[in-house]
Amino acid sequence: MVQRFKEGPFGSYLDLPQPSKIHGILIHNLLKREVIIPEQREDEIWLGLGRSQVRFGKEEFCLCSGLKMGPLPQGFNKKKAHEEGSLLNRHFKEKRLTADLLYATMKRLTSEEGEDVLKMASIFMISQFFGTDDRWKAIPGWMFALVDDEEAFKKFP
Repeated sequence: MVQRFKEGPFGSYLDLPQPSKIHGILIHNLLKREVIIPEQREDEIWLGLGRSQVRFGKEEFCLCSGLKMGPLPQGFNKKKAHEEGSLLNRHFKEKRLTADLLYATMKRLTSEEGEDVLKMASIFMISQFFGTDDRWKAIPGWMFALVDDEEAFKKFP
């Protein structure tokens, strides 16, 4: 299962020496320094840092994060997450799902439920890297629909 996770979009993060987060406050402070450049493209942002202007676009995002970038894949939604037999219904039913509950559930699952652990690990990565520091904040249903659709997840930007 670890090898399958490594082959996914977040696999490179397993090689980091310690858990890492993209902190919202850092991004917020950088965005406060945004400058408008007449020739800037739609897919980039320019920031004023010191006496320099720095471009941050798709290429830099992909290079820094190791993640893909593009439109969200079609065909998954919150309603699909609640369908009979979905990951969300198998393990959480009517519970308000948080990162803490997700992590505790992953720890108690058996090796026979490895596919579900792999899916939960992907959701955990999405929520921890791109969510907030609030481990009690609810995880949205679209994430469950996304990991239940392997092809859509492989295309996840």
